[in-house]
Amino acid sequence: MIQEFLQKAEENLRIARVAFDQAAYNASVNRSYYASFQAAIAALAAEGLKKKGGIRTIGCRRSLRVCLFGSENSIPQH
Repeated sequence: MIQEFLQKAEENLRIARVAFDQAAYNASVNRSYYASFQAAIAALAAEGLKKKGGIRTIGCRRSLRVCLFGSENSIPQH
């Protein structure tokens, strides 16, 4: 599972770079977000968090900020 999500993260990062090089900045940001999200899932899984009925229910369903930082206010919001 960890390797699968790392591969997804790497693929999305490659696509983000291509989009950026083509001045498709919104698409680049979108793919960068998913690359970060998938890498975070891999990191959480590496720390021993188990999936329950699907990877998105490992405590991150409500918010990635809460899952990673413990609070919605722990990192800047836009």
